[in-house]
Amino acid sequence: MKRKIYIVSINASPDNVKKVLENAEEFILNWPYVVKIRKLKGIIARIRLPRFIFSFEDEYAFSISEDKNTYVYDGKGKQSKITIMILLESPKKATTNATVEVRYSGKREFLLGKTIEELARGIGETLRVMAESLKDTSIKSPKTTLDIDFDDPMSLAGFLSRAKMVYTGLHTIQKGQLFESLMKIISNYREETFYISGINQDGTKSFKVLLDQGRITAIQYRDSTGTESVKVMGNNQDEAIKAFQIAEKIEGVYMINIWVPVGGG
Repeated sequence: MKRKIYIVSINASPDNVKKVLENAEEFILNWPYVVKIRKLKGIIARIRLPRFIFSFEDEYAFSISEDKNTYVYDGKGKQSKITIMILLESPKKATTNATVEVRYSGKREFLLGKTIEELARGIGETLRVMAESLKDTSIKSPKTTLDIDFDDPMSLAGFLSRAKMVYTGLHTIQKGQLFESLMKIISNYREETFYISGINQDGTKSFKVLLDQGRITAIQYRDSTGTESVKVMGNNQDEAIKAFQIAEKIEGVYMINIWVPVGGG
């Protein structure tokens, strides 16, 4: 078994750090080496561990447990097992120390010492960035979501760390009907700003949409041919047309998740 530890100091309260840890799906999604994640009676993540010219990939079914200031993400794969344990300590109210311990056993474990070390460091730094991105939820910040850059994973992670999921469900989107389908779903909510993600059942296609006051302000679509994205600034017609063209390509059955900014932002 390979075992590596990384300690990180986070400029955030323990409560804010715990909010990140308790949103396990988004936290795991932002770990290094995670190539795909899905929910099927729990969280299942595909992790590809690189070493030299090789890479070792396995799909892990995660169980999550917590006990006061300790969080454990226990992943069981077909050829290996990986466990991430995070212990929180708070020397000051606004500062939290997190000890990240990663344990790996299974295929090629004797080669993966450095990779597991980098994984522990990456998880710790991801936790730090996401927790420090949290803001006082009593302060309403209407423009927060407008700064999301879908091409920057940390920009999206920062938003999600201060957002809450309000909906998840499986939907069939007819060709040319993405906007209508999304508007029908969000009609049950009073918020004005929504981040919406969708992924098909085999993970080969996905989309991300930012809706603000009933209009698409950013969209990204990924399929086997690549990724397209655009951010619509103001009344820029060229960007609006490109957003429409991307939306027209999205059809099929998708698992859709919807988030809104905490505090109604």
